[in-house]
Amino acid sequence: MSPVISIRSNHLPELFLELLARQLAALVWVAASAVLVPPEPGSWMGVSDDVRVGTSGGGNLEFEAIAQVRLLLAWGGIKAARFALGPSIGQCGSGVAG
Repeated sequence: MSPVISIRSNHLPELFLELLARQLAALVWVAASAVLVPPEPGSWMGVSDDVRVGTSGGGNLEFEAIAQVRLLLAWGGIKAARFALGPSIGQCGSGVAG
């Protein structure tokens, strides 16, 4: 499991920029949510090959996003990806693995 830097902090943007200065990383951002539970729109996390800054809401959605980012970083490419909450990623609407 990778180190997590300050899951709850007012300084997350600065911490993410510091991470980017040291290594290649990606921003995972929750653009929209159809449910009133985590992840909340606007939630975000920075992910590198060995560090995570912040959280996008937890659960399998976050786990899958981290795995996809690390795979893309290993291949040297970044792209936009869309993940939908639901059984396809083992997550139910409550944000808890089902």
